[in-house]
Amino acid sequence: MPDTEKGLGVSDLADALSIKHKLGHRDEIMRRLRYFTSESLLETIGSVHTGSGRKRLYPPSALIKAVILLRLFQSGATVGVMKNYMSALEKFTKKVYKTSDLLKACDGLERPTVFLVLPDQRYSHTTARLAGWDAALKSVKENADFTVIQIARFL
Repeated sequence: MPDTEKGLGVSDLADALSIKHKLGHRDEIMRRLRYFTSESLLETIGSVHTGSGRKRLYPPSALIKAVILLRLFQSGATVGVMKNYMSALEKFTKKVYKTSDLLKACDGLERPTVFLVLPDQRYSHTTARLAGWDAALKSVKENADFTVIQIARFL
């Protein structure tokens, strides 16, 4: 992977997600990443509209967010649902880990895992948690349906 001090280009993210992690075809992933960026689901370093010949750069933590967004997209989630989950995850991460940077929040966690609790009649709001596998399982109600994304495999 290139020097992450300056950030990652969309092609760098797509390469990691398609080649290393096998989450789909590179060109499709690049289109989706650009779409997620245009919908304000993925933040860039600097301007989203960089101008002709300049790369749009993402922070290293964008890889984790991209994984979550791709998994949500693959499960049929709408942009509105994705925004709700990402907002819930950011609120939880800021509250518990005192940062909105998912990469920093994963530091020190054994098997970092994101749990996305599916809302239904019992849970009217969207819930997302980042924690180590065992701690997260204990924090999710037994009768809740949830989706699990094992972030540990992408770190």
